[in-house]
Amino acid sequence: MIYKPNDVMFIEIHLVDAMTKQIMSDLNSQYDLGDFQYVAQFKIMDDQDQEIYRYESNTGRNGTIVYTYKIPSQQNGGEYTISITSHLFPDTKRKFRIRSYTSQEYFTTVDFSKESYTPSDQVLAKIKVKRADGTKLKPDLIVNYLSQMSNVRLDERGETLIQFNIPSDTRQDLLSLVVEVSTPDSQPENSVHSVTIVQFKDLQMKFYPETGHLVADIPNKVYFESLADYEGSDVAEFISGELLITDLNAKEELVLSDIKPTHIGRGSFTFTPKELTGGSAYMFKAKWNRASNGQRYLMSNVDISKNLLFRVQDAVINPKVKDQIELEILANQKAVIGQKLMIKLQLKDKVIYNETLILSSHLQKFLIPLSNLSNNLKNGGIVQITLSSFNQLSEDTLINQQEVLIGERLIFILPSETLNLDIKLDRSEYAPGDQVSVEVDLKNHQQLENDTVFYSMIPSLPSMVYLENEVYQKFGKNEFWYSYDYLDAVFNDLQYDSISHQNLDILLGIQGWRRYLFSEQEFKSLKDRIMNLDDKNEEKQRFEKLIAEKQSHKIMYKNMRGGGIKNTMFKVQRYDEVFDAQPMAVEMAMGAPNDIELLDNKPNIKQAANNILNEEETYDFMKGISTNSRLYTHLKRENWTQQSARIDMTQTLKFTSALEFNPKNKLQTFEINDQISTFRVTVSAFSKQANNFNSTLQVELTIQDSSKAEGQSSILDIQPYSQTQKNYLLSANYSNVQNIVLKVQVSAKDQNGQIYSDSLTRQTVVLPNGFKQKQSQSGLIGMSSSQTVEPMLKFQFQLPKTFVPGTLKVSTAKVFAEPLDNILSAVESLIQDPYGCFEQCSSVTYPIVMALQFLQKAEVNARSDAQKTKIQEMMLNAQQKLDVGYKKLLSYESTQGGYEWFGNNPAHEALTAYGLMQFNEMKKVMPGTVNDEMLTRVQSWLIGRRDGAGGYHLSQQALDTFGRAPVNITSAYLTWVLSGLGYKKLDLELRSLLNQTHFTDDSYFLALVSGAAFNLKRLSEAIELSKRIVQAQNMTSGAVLNSQTSITSSYGSSLVLETTALSLMNWLNQDRRLFAPNIEKAVKFIISSIEDGGRMGSTQSTILCLKALILYMEQYSGIKGNGLFSFYFDGELKDFITFSENSNSTQSAFDFKDLLEKQLQLIEFDDKAHEVIIKIENYTTNNDIQRQDFSLSYTFQIDYLDAHPPTALNPKIEFYLNLKQSQNSLQNIQTNFQQIQIINTQKDSLGMVVAIISVPSCMRLDFNQFELLKQKKRFDSFEISSDMSQYTLYWTGIKPFNHQTGEGKIELDILLVRQYQAIKCQQRASVAYLYYDIENKIWI
Repeated sequence: MIYKPNDVMFIEIHLVDAMTKQIMSDLNSQYDLGDFQYVAQFKIMDDQDQEIYRYESNTGRNGTIVYTYKIPSQQNGGEYTISITSHLFPDTKRKFRIRSYTSQEYFTTVDFSKESYTPSDQVLAKIKVKRADGTKLKPDLIVNYLSQMSNVRLDERGETLIQFNIPSDTRQDLLSLVVEVSTPDSQPENSVHSVTIVQFKDLQMKFYPETGHLVADIPNKVYFESLADYEGSDVAEFISGELLITDLNAKEELVLSDIKPTHIGRGSFTFTPKELTGGSAYMFKAKWNRASNGQRYLMSNVDISKNLLFRVQDAVINPKVKDQIELEILANQKAVIGQKLMIKLQLKDKVIYNETLILSSHLQKFLIPLSNLSNNLKNGGIVQITLSSFNQLSEDTLINQQEVLIGERLIFILPSETLNLDIKLDRSEYAPGDQVSVEVDLKNHQQLENDTVFYSMIPSLPSMVYLENEVYQKFGKNEFWYSYDYLDAVFNDLQYDSISHQNLDILLGIQGWRRYLFSEQEFKSLKDRIMNLDDKNEEKQRFEKLIAEKQSHKIMYKNMRGGGIKNTMFKVQRYDEVFDAQPMAVEMAMGAPNDIELLDNKPNIKQAANNILNEEETYDFMKGISTNSRLYTHLKRENWTQQSARIDMTQTLKFTSALEFNPKNKLQTFEINDQISTFRVTVSAFSKQANNFNSTLQVELTIQDSSKAEGQSSILDIQPYSQTQKNYLLSANYSNVQNIVLKVQVSAKDQNGQIYSDSLTRQTVVLPNGFKQKQSQSGLIGMSSSQTVEPMLKFQFQLPKTFVPGTLKVSTAKVFAEPLDNILSAVESLIQDPYGCFEQCSSVTYPIVMALQFLQKAEVNARSDAQKTKIQEMMLNAQQKLDVGYKKLLSYESTQGGYEWFGNNPAHEALTAYGLMQFNEMKKVMPGTVNDEMLTRVQSWLIGRRDGAGGYHLSQQALDTFGRAPVNITSAYLTWVLSGLGYKKLDLELRSLLNQTHFTDDSYFLALVSGAAFNLKRLSEAIELSKRIVQAQNMTSGAVLNSQTSITSSYGSSLVLETTALSLMNWLNQDRRLFAPNIEKAVKFIISSIEDGGRMGSTQSTILCLKALILYMEQYSGIKGNGLFSFYFDGELKDFITFSENSNSTQSAFDFKDLLEKQLQLIEFDDKAHEVIIKIENYTTNNDIQRQDFSLSYTFQIDYLDAHPPTALNPKIEFYLNLKQSQNSLQNIQTNFQQIQIINTQKDSLGMVVAIISVPSCMRLDFNQFELLKQKKRFDSFEISSDMSQYTLYWTGIKPFNHQTGEGKIELDILLVRQYQAIKCQQRASVAYLYYDIENKIWI
């Protein structure tokens, strides 16, 4: 399902007994339908696994749960996941997308003949076109799909077959077919349809013998699936295959030919294998296209321990046609006739039939009447059949006999009863504003007199669903057990179709064995076994789901359907707020004004009187819906008439959930919005006892214009859509993101002089043409006898020539009355929602930990009750988010010990040390939360990584920048962390590090070793190293320099901040008096580095800086004495603010914002350098004391938009971006590619790369390509703005550039399609940078 921002989602969940498929509600009274309390978490997660919404618990009714959610207006576009979690039931998830899409006159789909293609392949496809309003297509409609294939006509059904060849030398990952639909009197509409192109080297085949093994000398059925790659990211299809026997000399013997897939790259074949000797093996040769010579894939050999197998006559059984299961047991000549066998049938983990028999012949038939099955299968289901033999251990009964599994397979039993549903509309055509009456009828309700039937209804615009064909969905075998919806979709209304039965047989056949789930004896050993598997292991994922169902198999989920309104119940927990999805806190570029093109004959274009809307003044016609509402009915607005402007474009017109069917009251009503389109009415019915599958029915209702709906017919004098009027928005008028309203009015006369008119009002968003930039300065001002603090501050700034006029503002201009008050506001910005992998999650949680430590100290020293209350609120918010982040971090513990980015094996030493340090800091702020057993276990693993020679065994894996540091830095970091955690037996490691200090002046390395020496009570060595670091401090700025790299391979200012913070902590811990001047200068430098969002450089530097400031604030004091803060601008005294010692308790800051803004108004278009000076003047002290030392922190910052920010002087990467026209351009539109190229110019590997690419305003992105390219590992993650104006790509790392191999160069093409011809198609700047080197950006 695809939604726009501001759309409302309704999510309906059916609770179904996993065994009987019957609706259930009350856990204690299984079928007593009614209201019941449902304990669960409803969450919506973004693509980075960041939680953006949560609702705890809910009330169910009639076996259903309903949630509502409204998409926030500023929500980023992308793929999102609905997650329902409960300790009572297996978890369930459903994906949906958020993105903008335009209203369409036509719905176009393309059915490709294959799921993927290879180079040289012939593409066969069918283009289908239908009008959005349901009316008949015009005969002059034409379709273009390639430059050489233009003006194609459709048949009477709106369809046409097309074919073309893929070039043999293509290296593209995607085939993106752009289809343009137009008539001579209409503006062309285009759509993009993508399918994967698979390179031959990546193609894979997997084989599944019917009952698990190949058995010699009897016919064996083998299922297969062909895949685009080993991970199975897509399905591939070959045109024919051969089964061969190949010996060691590559001599081949043909066994079977002309094998073809029959269902989405899957199929089966039957042959009689034999025992092979001399190194011979069975090979499958797949011919992927007509130009292919065929590729060979190794099959498994015969299992010589097996002498028999079984097969089923029908893998899909319809109880209305056949009342028994027919089995055949086949045995070869080695089989022991007379041996005892057992046949067992299981529905999930429950045995519903078993019987022993004696093998009497080499071909033995066995019948199982459905009436003999112990469980009620009237609603059908997937049944597992197993055949076992016995190893006799004694002469006793079966208790002393060991069961030996021979084979297993799955069958599917169809429901024996279904609901016969019917939907009728009161008429065939409607006009905007009309009332619609829908009659829901159950034709066989008289046969269900002892049953209760419920139904749900949702009429919605088909665009919400119709675009679903662009969503790339793969029904993998891990999901098959839960994919009842998929079975419904494939086999609905085809219960008696032999072809659909054959396809289902294939899907069942490729599932593999499930015996581990159902063997009680092996259940415990299975859990032990998968504990040692990697979390990404396919087998582990599958078994974990099955184990979860075994442990709580009573209820499963069904029919999670689209839905919602954001609830406001969790104000304290701040779940009433919806946070923008910004997983890596990267700077998202702001949009440019689009070219607004309004099409019609001499239109009268108006902007509404109040064209700039406040947030609450949006055109939202779904307000007031209660949280998790089960009933919503769209009604036309008050005072609506047929002459009213068309402004109501509501997507969903009604939602009802689990209404009880009443034969005497079958009608449901709602009113049409203002859209000329087709709505899809979907009704899903289920009953208390009967099967609720195969009971969904859809009808379409057509909305046409009023004159046609009333049966009037006139010839209007309206010219073709060849004339357009454009209205350009001046960027100076839109310096911030604004909502505007555009109104279009048209009128025309017929031959009788009758005037017809129409108006359309739409809301849109105008984004400023620029990128937010800032110039800021922070530091200390005060009085100091030692001159470590100056009595004056200077803030110098200069606006660039590319500054956007009208966007300059003062963000802050304050001197804080308490020395660290500005840090308090910065700390508040650090409290965010956790997300992503271990390091990304830590980039949020660790600053929260340090923020809490800071807040706990700040709470004690609060000046007023108001400030104390604010601090306590911040602490509560931080603790709630930290609890979520802590639980998320725990999930990344490796099964073999330690932590890794995604919980895989092996763990990573430096990342584990980082985590240990974080968890121990957590214990200080959230006592009782952190698991001590986990800490002990992980610390023991890390200690065990010592190599006994003064160093550590180090993992070679290095995702992102952690792990790329030199060995000496990593060893020093590990020793510093372990010693800081209280571990003392590190003499060998410290001795090795101290020896290395004689050969380096690297300040970061020396600071780590000094800190480790102090932790291990080696104070003299620690102080000597700290004295050496003093020589690297710049006494003007306070920064500690002379560092090569850090544990996170930081660069630039982040590296300097990490080094300075480590040095400051050492000076504070070791001798505050000895290092007093260095301490003051270092603190000044750190405070001056506070940025927007509270950060000080990278995550690592922010954490270290906060740790140092917390140490420092223990001895800090406020204002002493009286005087003036004089405000000078460009050398002239403009004003002053008085201060006194009483200021510490009466005010939090001295604010110069108004004074500065007044001056900026005079120089707004000036690009000269300017200077603000604040001086302490007329200073006096109490008791006639000449001077008392004090220092205060300050922050000055101005913000503005820059149309093209400058590129850094020394970036470590090269970034190129070109717009290239595709060779497959259409006749009336252009298909283009944005060619992205990023090169590592350094000798070493670099960490995470981020690229934010803007889209030209007249062009449109193909959303679907991003998912496919991600699966192809062309990038690691992506984000798309909800307005589709820009996209962000992430790569976890990039190796040094190799000219010969091309390694170290990122190359990528992103498809763009021109939406319309524009005189000026604006192109905003794009940017690329390293995540840990954010100050060195490259702008294009």
